[in-house]
Amino acid sequence: MALNGLPENDKLPDAELHVWRVDTSVAQESALTNLLSRTELEKAGRFRQQLDRHRSILARAALRDILGRYMNLNPRSLEFIVSNVGKPMLDLNSHPVAPHFSVSHSGSIILLAFAQNHELGVDVELIRPDIEVMSVAQQFFSPVETATLLGLPAGLRTRAFFDGWTRKEAYLKARAEGIGSGMNRFAVTLAPDEPARLLSDEAHPEQLGSWHLHHLALASEYSAAVAVQSRLRLHCCLWNKKR
Repeated sequence: MALNGLPENDKLPDAELHVWRVDTSVAQESALTNLLSRTELEKAGRFRQQLDRHRSILARAALRDILGRYMNLNPRSLEFIVSNVGKPMLDLNSHPVAPHFSVSHSGSIILLAFAQNHELGVDVELIRPDIEVMSVAQQFFSPVETATLLGLPAGLRTRAFFDGWTRKEAYLKARAEGIGSGMNRFAVTLAPDEPARLLSDEAHPEQLGSWHLHHLALASEYSAAVAVQSRLRLHCCLWNKKR
């Protein structure tokens, strides 16, 4: 995941997929709260842990800042709603031409993905070596994925599990579906030597070729992926507040 600065002219071309990384360890909260609405600040204030509160403020501030750049609008003027499946989105009555976006965070990393006119989803997970990956896989993964995981050397299974999990979560987010909708009804690649790819989807076999997965290489203790409903050029950026 090569990181660079803001795309040229603050634009989001239709043929590009932008993924922004935000590191929670470097941003100063005091410089961000003026971007947020009262509702967003109240939501962040309900978190008991300081890290959770800071991450909530930072994620929403970065989202507003980046969308404001793309749309050439004051970030504070953006109006958000929640879809009927609980997914945050811009109010299309106020912003009829708005990018699609997805947000995920884990540990000290926040990822925000954006595409114009294309559904997408992003997921990042801090790899936890204490998880019984085969037990979880048997509950949530497809038989093909579980067999692939079982066939790997024990030392590779945890990384492969989280690579598979983030790809599946990203795909479900892009489709605006939750784990309860059937995480085991579709399959993704997860072996170390395989590129990220959707292998099958029992519920939507006719759309298989239109979805594309990208593995996002972060620090060694993280796994991340983005799913998008088109073949787009991936452009990765590191977010810094400049306003």
